[in-house]
Amino acid sequence: MTPNTITASQVPLMLGQSKWGTPLTLYYDLIGEGPPREDNELLAEGRAFERTIAEIAEQKFAIGLVPTPVLQRFENLSGHPDFAVIVDGKRHAILEVKNTLFHDVGEEIGWGEPGTDRVPTAYWLQCQVYGNLMQRSFPDTAHDEVLLAARLRSGVQLYRIPIDHDVFARINEEAGQFLDRVESRNPPDPQTIDDFRRRWAVVDKKIATGASEQLELARSYARLGREIKALEAQREEVGMHLLGYMQDAQVLEVDGRKIATASVNRKFNSDKFITLHPEIASMFTKLDTAAISKHYRHLYETCMEVPESPAQQTRVLRVSLKEEEA
Repeated sequence: MTPNTITASQVPLMLGQSKWGTPLTLYYDLIGEGPPREDNELLAEGRAFERTIAEIAEQKFAIGLVPTPVLQRFENLSGHPDFAVIVDGKRHAILEVKNTLFHDVGEEIGWGEPGTDRVPTAYWLQCQVYGNLMQRSFPDTAHDEVLLAARLRSGVQLYRIPIDHDVFARINEEAGQFLDRVESRNPPDPQTIDDFRRRWAVVDKKIATGASEQLELARSYARLGREIKALEAQREEVGMHLLGYMQDAQVLEVDGRKIATASVNRKFNSDKFITLHPEIASMFTKLDTAAISKHYRHLYETCMEVPESPAQQTRVLRVSLKEEEA
């Protein structure tokens, strides 16, 4: 059965503002042709932590958790919020919870100063839907803000998103148009390469007839591929000559200036990291070195080790030119 509303959590996908998918992935989910949603132990633990985050916010910011209300749908939109709280002893507000952990205030990901509405766009849009549905469902007691409790590296922080009725009206209009697409089986345009691959996967025995413009694009694509391979081969050859000159040295200097470095295959020592930082390691069911490198760079570097003998150097040495000399 085709859904007849867009939920608050689907709105960022519909508007192309989610890192978890695109309008096209939402379209296929709604018509029942999307891939099964992946779930794992880490995601399950994240959901379990939501109640704890809400309780921390309750104590830390003097808000009172109350039973989460069932929100009435409005035209093309519906929502199932995480929690609800009572503010100032009388007004009820939705409390949305985000267990982000790897991000913090002031970083590019979009978290501004606590107490403001500076949160990532996807969460801001989601809160607008919840807040407006809350006001329409309980006009006499609903607050004019949505509260968002985010578990960041610096602890649980509280954000306040004022409810914007004009934004909600535009989202509702977009949702109506999107549902029309779903009903008429008219998928939105692909936005990413993965989208295009998905479109190809559901079209059987279709042939697109191109003109001279598409022929030239195809030739350019093939030519650029050949040029990239040729340049990579030339770069590899030049690097071999530099390494042959540097031999065991890790730095090449000319006139006292460092112009190149040779990097060995450093290896992350997981056991050392777990021993030195058990509180961080405990957040992972399986140690995610990519996440540690991104969010705990200085700790990551302390656990990177270089080979102590030629036998441990399993990769080809790479030469990097210094930016000022490149």
